[in-house]
Amino acid sequence: MPPCNTEQPYFGYWAKFDKNTAPFIHLLPYHLLDVAAVYDRLLYHSPLLLRRITHLSGLPATSIRALLRTLAALHDIGKFASLFQEQQAAARAMLTNAPPSGLGGNTHHTALGQSLYMSVVRQKLENHHSAFSEEAAHTMHPLIAATFGHHGSPQEESGSIRHFRRSAEHAASFASEVVGLLMEPMAIPEDEQSFCALSWLHAGLMVAADWLGSNTRWFPFCTEPMPLKTYWEEVALPHAQRAVCESGLLASPAQPERDFTRLLPHLHADARPSPLQTHALHYALQHAGPQLHIFEDMTGGGKTEAALLCCHGLMHMGEAEGFYIGLPTMATANGMYARLAQSYRALFAEDEGSGQPAPISLMLAHGARNLSELFMASVPDAGTSPSIDPQTDGRSYCATWLADSRKKALLSQCGVGTIDQALMAVLPARHQCLRLLGLARNVLVVDEVHAYDEYTGSLLQTLLRFHAALGGSAILLSATLTRSMRANLAAAFCEGAGYPPPSLHSGFFPLATAVDRQGTREQDIPATRHAIIRVEMTTDENALYNALIETRTFGGCTCWIRNTVDQAGEAYQHLRTQYGVPEEDIILFHARFAMADRQAIEERVMALFGKESTPEDRRGKILIATQVVEQSLDLDFDLLASDLAPMELLIQRGGRCHRHKRSRPAGLESPRMRVLAPQAQTNATSDWYASVLGKAQFVYPVQAPLWRTARLLEETQHLSLPDDARRLVESTYDDSAFAPQALLKADEKHLPTRMGKRDMARYNALKLEAGYSIGAVGRGWETDEKVLTRLGEETVQLRLLRWDGTRLHLWAEAPGMAAACRMSEVSVGLHKVTPSTLPPDVTVQLAALLERMPDKGKWCVPLVLRQVGEGWIAWAEQQVEYTDSTGLTIINPEY
Repeated sequence: MPPCNTEQPYFGYWAKFDKNTAPFIHLLPYHLLDVAAVYDRLLYHSPLLLRRITHLSGLPATSIRALLRTLAALHDIGKFASLFQEQQAAARAMLTNAPPSGLGGNTHHTALGQSLYMSVVRQKLENHHSAFSEEAAHTMHPLIAATFGHHGSPQEESGSIRHFRRSAEHAASFASEVVGLLMEPMAIPEDEQSFCALSWLHAGLMVAADWLGSNTRWFPFCTEPMPLKTYWEEVALPHAQRAVCESGLLASPAQPERDFTRLLPHLHADARPSPLQTHALHYALQHAGPQLHIFEDMTGGGKTEAALLCCHGLMHMGEAEGFYIGLPTMATANGMYARLAQSYRALFAEDEGSGQPAPISLMLAHGARNLSELFMASVPDAGTSPSIDPQTDGRSYCATWLADSRKKALLSQCGVGTIDQALMAVLPARHQCLRLLGLARNVLVVDEVHAYDEYTGSLLQTLLRFHAALGGSAILLSATLTRSMRANLAAAFCEGAGYPPPSLHSGFFPLATAVDRQGTREQDIPATRHAIIRVEMTTDENALYNALIETRTFGGCTCWIRNTVDQAGEAYQHLRTQYGVPEEDIILFHARFAMADRQAIEERVMALFGKESTPEDRRGKILIATQVVEQSLDLDFDLLASDLAPMELLIQRGGRCHRHKRSRPAGLESPRMRVLAPQAQTNATSDWYASVLGKAQFVYPVQAPLWRTARLLEETQHLSLPDDARRLVESTYDDSAFAPQALLKADEKHLPTRMGKRDMARYNALKLEAGYSIGAVGRGWETDEKVLTRLGEETVQLRLLRWDGTRLHLWAEAPGMAAACRMSEVSVGLHKVTPSTLPPDVTVQLAALLERMPDKGKWCVPLVLRQVGEGWIAWAEQQVEYTDSTGLTIINPEY
């Protein structure tokens, strides 16, 4: 290929090179315009985003759109540097006969570009437009940092003009022509803070535009010389239009009818809205603008459907394009995804052309989503058109481009996943701006908001602050939210939205709280479900065993929720060996199972104890579980047993007792809960909780709320729900209420830890007011794996392998090595399991198997098991056993 011959010297630079694809190079000016065109089309097709950006900038819509697309056209000017151009000698030779510069270095082109802009290009543009004047430089700085931080994090200015030489003039010449082509007159605000909030959205749009604009599926390489105006109008914009339309980023309009049955087709045909759902459908939404809704109702009260109705209302008003539902765990997210897959399209209008459901993407967002067969089946092969069959039950869809990277997960119009994926939007994780952009378009729904500690709860407040500042709305769901937590969450949202601090007074339950530009509203909600659960307290484990067996004898089903994995395992073994409960009638469910076994157990638990379970399914069945069952799983037991836990968790657990209307066995007609706890004596000593519940003291180390919980339940001997829910929870956390002095003194040592968690969250979180810049966080940007969304015991992933005597296998079988690795993993506390020396033949096979793994075993600790009798024993320094029915058992673990 001969050197490119054009009159403009800026055509002598390449941006993309592929020696296997003719014409081998894509010219740098064209790539810059490609990305600018994608940016422009993204705003053109999203009136919501354009309106948000217009509001944040204080400029007319046409002006801010012109400014941002112009900045997008400058995002890779660092590639004019010889340091970049000489990375591909073949590409350079195709464009110029100039000898190599001889300059070395490893400065990234984004940092070089920001340095070039600040030292040369801005001054060159100063005579062309006031946006680039010295007076506007401080105001523009957050947008400039976001423009050149399009590789996932803000960049320090770096490099020297010596890396450019004459190419600096060529870059400035290109920039001058682009300003003339894409800009329009405007006045830049004088306030240096004007563009700080806007810069967070601009950063996300820059990354999305760069990724789309770099995709050769939509932007084939081009070396044909033509005026920039011609390329912009005849090539870049048409290609960008196709890219944006096919990527899955465009939103479909909301279903125009606000009809309960039509919006929630997964409910029974004769279903009628609950009081909370009626409120969400008709009364919750009274004003435009960012708004927060907090729905508090009993477990099983239909909060999720109320949230979906409220989301639809916000979409119908033009305040959102979709939704993201964040849940505490991957298991609960999988369950919610399966529910939504059947019905989410009902929230949106049919495609005008075909009259059929539009291909609206529903994303599953968590680290193990590739193990979900339902989700993976929703992603078409690259390059194929989606086939949506409205008659296919449970069929969802997710655009291939959105699904190919977890960093794009929150860009989907509809999504469900863990709260962690949303929290990473306000932590210095690379490409966090993509998550923030996706959330800004959608309603943020957070379920089980009471379930998080001081660290994660503080991050959630930061997320609400960011989300409100960018114009987003949020819905928070809980069955047991304290008044102080509700006030803190509402205050964070108001701070971000620029609203006055909220004024919250109601102690009613159920309750709907709304915060919008007109202030705060608290609406009492009539209860859908009333339950009086008789609570029997006992200090004797045998009493709980007897209650389980008695329920089994009556033909009922029961669950005992234990506070630690080891205690759950002990109860399971005791029932099997001492009471003779057959294996087919008892299930152990906790977090220390390999993913494959845990998924199978969860499916069985839902089949036996879920809403659709039959009397025959349930008869005589016992579930021994940990906290994995207390949130978001729709389970129903005839009797519920529990270790003592904080009051709000016992209420959650109690909500699994007689949750649904059904015929109960004789003797189990009334809901009953047995609680294992020490007596709430006024002279309790510092080992009060551990005296009965042993190592669970490490799970719930603060004892005063536990003592108050036990005392309240001893006095009332029942849970009257929802009538007593608010009083019980508030009384538990009332610091002025009595608790034994020994417990208060013991709890003092935990106060610094709790305060430290809040301080760490504030330190780790990004600073909204700093804009997208190096100064937005006290440390650098990290990978997803290194940012912390939760604090707790440091863990390690064990990857289980089976030695059959001759060959070594991964514990789980799955299509593809990556899936098999993930399905074979189990998380345990760091240092609890230490692999020991393997026999030579096993060592050889392990090395070969690790070499075949996608990560080469880098992100896990391989643990080899050998079969001994019915179980599998690990080669480890500790005594470690594993079975698919009991999970990983560590004999005499150290705490």
